[in-house]
Amino acid sequence: MDSKDPLTQFSRKVKVSDIGESGLSLVILANQTECKSLARRLNILELRCLEADIKVVRRDNEEGTVDLTGQLRAKLVQNCIISLVPVESSIFENFSAVFKSLVPCLRVQDSFKMDDSDTPEFYSGGILEIGSTVLEYLSLSLDPYPRHPDAIRPENINLNVQSEDRENTYKPLKNLKSLLKNKNS
Repeated sequence: MDSKDPLTQFSRKVKVSDIGESGLSLVILANQTECKSLARRLNILELRCLEADIKVVRRDNEEGTVDLTGQLRAKLVQNCIISLVPVESSIFENFSAVFKSLVPCLRVQDSFKMDDSDTPEFYSGGILEIGSTVLEYLSLSLDPYPRHPDAIRPENINLNVQSEDRENTYKPLKNLKSLLKNKNS
């Protein structure tokens, strides 16, 4: 992968062998350079901070399955969908994911349980990539239609306002009939 790719720049890897019997807890933070790169990737004005508390636990009864739970915190700035004025927001989101080893899953018919929240993420080489998982959940948590509190909503705009400019704008051929009549005379 390209070293300028935001997914590579926000790479956070965990070795499955490092996950103890009681699991592994960790905190991941994005530095300033990563925040700038991720803001471009997410098409937002600014990502001020990104932090996630994560707990990974291996399942006892299944070969190669790891459960991940976490809480995501982010502060960011997006453009208002109406006025394009910057809108600041904070995200606090709980998330979870299931990781399965790619090799055992190729041999097992049922690769995940019905109680799993989503289709599992696959890993190989005994290494989980949790940075991309955090980034996925951040992108899903973004407000798709951010609005500044002072933005005028389209339903509140009065379209019946009469002005000279508006008449000329919406009736550019107002005098066409008289012009054609004068031309034919």
